[in-house]
Amino acid sequence: MVSNPDSDTNSREHLLRRRRILTTGGIGLTTALAGCAGETDDSDDDTGVSNDTTDDTESDPPDMDDGGDGGDDTGTATFEITVEHPDEVEVGETHELTITARNTGDAAGEFEERLEISTLSTDEWDNADMVTLELDPGEREEVVYPELEFSEPWTVQFRLGDTRWQYDIADTKPEYDVTVEYSTEIQAGGSGTYDLPEQLYDGWEWLVIELVPTEGDLDMEDVWFRGFAETEERLYAVNHDSSDVSNGIESRGGLREGGTGIVLHSYPPSPKSEFLGWNTSIMDQSVNGENIISSDPGELYPPVSLEYSISTTSNPENLPAEYADRREDNEVWAVVSVDVTEGYLNMEDVWFRSQLTTDSRRHELSHDSQHATRGVLSRGMVKPGNTAQALYTIGEGETIEEWGYTEDARQSVNVTRKD
Repeated sequence: MVSNPDSDTNSREHLLRRRRILTTGGIGLTTALAGCAGETDDSDDDTGVSNDTTDDTESDPPDMDDGGDGGDDTGTATFEITVEHPDEVEVGETHELTITARNTGDAAGEFEERLEISTLSTDEWDNADMVTLELDPGEREEVVYPELEFSEPWTVQFRLGDTRWQYDIADTKPEYDVTVEYSTEIQAGGSGTYDLPEQLYDGWEWLVIELVPTEGDLDMEDVWFRGFAETEERLYAVNHDSSDVSNGIESRGGLREGGTGIVLHSYPPSPKSEFLGWNTSIMDQSVNGENIISSDPGELYPPVSLEYSISTTSNPENLPAEYADRREDNEVWAVVSVDVTEGYLNMEDVWFRSQLTTDSRRHELSHDSQHATRGVLSRGMVKPGNTAQALYTIGEGETIEEWGYTEDARQSVNVTRKD
């Protein structure tokens, strides 16, 4: 600490304003400049955080040659500490801390205490500064740190002798990578508001989501592989025809702030197909915006518990005849009804890595399952409490043993047979 000398032309009772320069070291603070004032004040000080520290100072005895009484006058310097600080600042925000010491005693004295700093997560204290002030009775002086700055979020606490105070350093890191506004429209294939291809599935329509990033850029690859349209029953993946429409989202690149991107999702004629929102919970980017679902499932292959039953038939009721007739004359359809009891069922894993085991073979999923009502698709997820159906063709004389997954399944699945 460096202090300018008091003016030689004024008495201690009429001190000029003084300037002090204080620096802090090793505690994550910037260099602090302090302006302080020394003045005599016999009135009561403002209420604040106080610390009564005493410093007994013996005054010089009177000059006996001048005819003094020869008695000794002994007084006490008592110090009251008041601190002004913010309740909360942001990370990187420059702010001010003011410490005021007032001598409430009846003798001049020196106030000297170490200013220390710590956080609520530790009991260790680091030295910040040594505060040393010479004060006459009634005099008070401010020590100001006007350029404090913290680089991390925490609750910072200080102590100066017995006086303690604290305040919060708030995290100003952006909560989201990108903010997106979007609108939706249900449209059949062909011309309309959007020029779209014909639907692959009978009776299905297109759910068109028009995305506009308003803050930040949107990673199209992230949307392509990890963005979903959520309904009451399922999460539907992006249809790859999205890359063929005007302004369509592609599997690579980015959508700049203010740009427009079109995403297509196949939309089923199901009683539980009401659109709930755009689900970004699996995306690598954190996305902010109205009616954006970012909570569940949170990962592409979450653990899931399933119960299933199996039936065999020549003509499944949930499969259009044009697809049901594709089986050979000596084959039947095995229909596996899968109930999701806990977690989210990744349909891609069922599509590529499920199998039906009989007494003679292990059968892969028939890709005609995608045309069945509530059939398994190559991508997307089934929400808990809902059902998906997977279809397999097997020989008429085969005996079904079990349904399950291959060893390379990506999802951790707990499978229970109901019948």
